[in-house]
Amino acid sequence: MARKRLSCVLAMPAWTHRESHPTALRKVGTGFWTPISLLYPAARIRRDHDVRVLDGGFYTPEGLVETIASLKPDVVGFYSSTVLWHRSREQIAACRRLLPNAHITVGGPLPTVIKQEYLEHSPECDSLVMGEGEETLAELMQRVSEGETLEGVAGTVYRRNGEIIENSARPFITDLDSLPSPAWDLIHIRDYTPPIGLYTKKPVATALTSRGCHHQCIYCFKWGGYTIRFRSPENVVDEMADLVRRYGVKEIRFWDDTFAADKTRVLAMAELVARRGVKVDVSIGTRADTLDREVLAALKQIGVYNIIIGVESGVAKNLVTLKKGQTLEQIREAVRLTHEAGIRTFLTSIFGIPGETYEDGLETIRFVRSMKPDAAHFFTMCPFPGTELYRNLPTYGKVVEGDYATLGMHTLPFEPYTMTREQIEDLRRKAFVETTLYPEFILKRLLRLRSFEEVKILFRGGSTVLLTLVPNLMHKLRAGRTRAVQTGGHDSPGPH
Repeated sequence: MARKRLSCVLAMPAWTHRESHPTALRKVGTGFWTPISLLYPAARIRRDHDVRVLDGGFYTPEGLVETIASLKPDVVGFYSSTVLWHRSREQIAACRRLLPNAHITVGGPLPTVIKQEYLEHSPECDSLVMGEGEETLAELMQRVSEGETLEGVAGTVYRRNGEIIENSARPFITDLDSLPSPAWDLIHIRDYTPPIGLYTKKPVATALTSRGCHHQCIYCFKWGGYTIRFRSPENVVDEMADLVRRYGVKEIRFWDDTFAADKTRVLAMAELVARRGVKVDVSIGTRADTLDREVLAALKQIGVYNIIIGVESGVAKNLVTLKKGQTLEQIREAVRLTHEAGIRTFLTSIFGIPGETYEDGLETIRFVRSMKPDAAHFFTMCPFPGTELYRNLPTYGKVVEGDYATLGMHTLPFEPYTMTREQIEDLRRKAFVETTLYPEFILKRLLRLRSFEEVKILFRGGSTVLLTLVPNLMHKLRAGRTRAVQTGGHDSPGPH
């Protein structure tokens, strides 16, 4: 059968932050990033087909499904992760009812790991795309356009006569420069507001300069594999210039696991940015052991104003447990040099590490505060499917009852044998107060404001904190007075 041009919708399921951030302070840290995981495959398949991108963050579930159905696509592709476990399947089922003849597929980190299970729980879904989706989805679209099955299409799992068939995995894309730039014109970049503390100017675009990571951290799923593949400096700077010129982007957040993994490449990018006069603010994440004075000077030249550094713990034995592969001394020195270079630091840590005690958690708070970061965030340990932690749960601790949707870095899904959930919650509260709500930190943030947008960010964050903390404090005071009355003025019965 001759190939025909198809219409395709790639969609992020509709969801809310109540599902990913079930905490009192969810408004402080939540926001939406541009969906680069959809824009890359969209750019690849539109060489041969018509594509639309719909971000469910701007829709209700019903509204998203109705919009997809109104476009009458031949192919619908949904993204899924742990937090979207229910949402993706529910919206796939709803699309099937309205689009009985469309080919519906799904991709993302969770489907990649639980391939058979996902399709067993989503009978309305025709196929599944494993790992990197650009070339796999392009071949899938070709087969559908020709009226052929997916037999032999590497990177796919599909149904045949009621049976779930898994094809071989597709090799990772080695030449990242061969990929087209993300299809930015298919979304409205200015509609996106990222989480507080992770941007200072709008509009903000997200980008990747590499894929993969060769480190062995037990909590990280290697979505891009265990080998780092890099885009060339020329290719990266071309994209930066294009985002600024065509879309008016004022800030770029690079999502590389370790942006500065290749020092030579960083220096080359800095030279190109200077030569071409590209002016844009940049935020990155990288490991502490990749930072030295020469690298930091180059990052500053690229436009980097903020570096996210994974501290994880202020206790050496916990870093060994995590297989982090770096020391407390390396972390402290990297933060010092970053500040010396005039670049902000955003330090991230984890509570609930296997073997971690409550006292260890307090030491982590002290360690982070002693480095005087510009921002700090404390996640909870999460056994994401595909990680060493997940594969060895009985060895490391226990997971709360529930399904994949309960897994997240804010939802306290994991409890080590050495600490309780209540202690982890208490540590997060203490960490927030002791690394954020003290005069020196607040003054530092005020003196380093970089834009009017950041003034609005601080006001929004501050008002949310006050509206959250004040009622909690009042509740505790009332509870304390009640206990005092019940116990004759003491917190517990008996002599003191």
